[in-house]
Amino acid sequence: MRIVSILFLTIMLAFLTFLFVQKSVQADTILNDSDIVRGFVWGVSNQDVFRFEKGKFLKSEKSNLFYSDTLYERASTVGYQFEQDRLIRVRIDIHGRTPNPQDWITLLMDAQQDLNKKWGKPSTEDFFWRNDLEKDFPDNWGFAVLKGDLAIQIKWIVAGTQVTMILDTVEKLTPVLTIFYEKIMPEQNHTPKIDVNIAPEDVLSGEPAPLTREAPVGNSGDLLALP
Repeated sequence: MRIVSILFLTIMLAFLTFLFVQKSVQADTILNDSDIVRGFVWGVSNQDVFRFEKGKFLKSEKSNLFYSDTLYERASTVGYQFEQDRLIRVRIDIHGRTPNPQDWITLLMDAQQDLNKKWGKPSTEDFFWRNDLEKDFPDNWGFAVLKGDLAIQIKWIVAGTQVTMILDTVEKLTPVLTIFYEKIMPEQNHTPKIDVNIAPEDVLSGEPAPLTREAPVGNSGDLLALP
């Protein structure tokens, strides 16, 4: 009888350890199949996010809530925007320094893999070269991003949600991976609009400027400067 009890406790301990590990892994990525982003769906209230968001609260300003967290083992900032007390936009900035610039490309690929699992094949994938010196050398693309020579934008539009991921350097030698979620109507022909003169605290009032070869996103540096 004692042997059976010990065996049962051992099995239960192993199972609980597995659940804890799974939860920890999930918390360190952007992937969660049952929601839009980070456990929330469109339309939840300010108080819902304030109560259940697991990141470290930074501040509340106007219709925005800001948090810090760690995603993909990197420091990250998360911003939520509400309209009439209903969630309509979420912005995640993943930043930090790395000794190997190519780690930024690896980070982009890891995040894209998670987003592909959730949202399917991207609607668009664009590479914008301000200087194409490294274009034919993929192993140097991280260095190109670091120098500001390359920006990458990937976009998903699925069932009322647009997700835009941008890897770019908006300050010298300081790349940022931004993932922007916005609620849209399924039939809406969504054309992003943004005011490049908004203050950092208003960053969620528009999504990252669409990258174009004529107007690179680097010209809109303030938009990536969450608190």
